[in-house]
Amino acid sequence: AAAVRAAIDACFAPHAIARALLNAGPLGAQYGLAGHLASKKIDSLEWGAPACAEEAFQCDAAITDARAGMADTGALLVWSDPSFGRSSTLVVPVHLTLLPASLILCDLIDAFDVTLRHAASLPGGAIPSNVVVINGPSNTADIEMNLVTGVHGPKYLYILVIEGI
Repeated sequence: AAAVRAAIDACFAPHAIARALLNAGPLGAQYGLAGHLASKKIDSLEWGAPACAEEAFQCDAAITDARAGMADTGALLVWSDPSFGRSSTLVVPVHLTLLPASLILCDLIDAFDVTLRHAASLPGGAIPSNVVVINGPSNTADIEMNLVTGVHGPKYLYILVIEGI
């Protein structure tokens, strides 16, 4: 737990983080993230709190979990449902994901299989309305190829791979 908290501190160090959105599921409690952030004078907002989707726009960072990681591209797989909102990965400047090594899959084909198995476990078997593959901070270039980072999502993405869980 101490190593995970130290890694979070290292990721946040280059940034002025005053408020962070926590959407890491059971990992947040397991690593005592709310208390740790409070000890660093970082206000935290738990996903699921009233108006959290709107308040996410006032956060400097988000700490989330992910449904899976993909080894071939280094990408993350996330999808929205009542426990995981889209705002937590899209509207903050800094996105940090806690990814258990056990959730790293070979490739996108395996990730789609995980998504379909998840859908099959739900009443009605509906695929989540928003499935996103995140493979780095967002960026875009104009016709003159001027690259701009952080346009369609976070400017910085950190992935902490956690062994043994």
